[in-house]
Amino acid sequence: MSKTSAPSKSITIRTYQPNDLDKIVALINAIDAIEKIEDGTSLEEMRNEIDAPGVYAEQNVFVAEDEHQKIVG
Repeated sequence: MSKTSAPSKSITIRTYQPNDLDKIVALINAIDAIEKIEDGTSLEEMRNEIDAPGVYAEQNVFVAEDEHQKIVG
């Protein structure tokens, strides 16, 4: 029998911060490993997307955090 954690009680949506990037890449790769739809991403690839002209990541990219400040979306 496996243990599962209880669903998060609180989710906070906030704007992207540059130190989120490695956590976002890890989340995308974890999802891709299960869904097997995409090939995942790398830190470099994601950095190129975030830093692309006109993106303004710190204004237009959002993350969802649980009550432990873990990025969940």
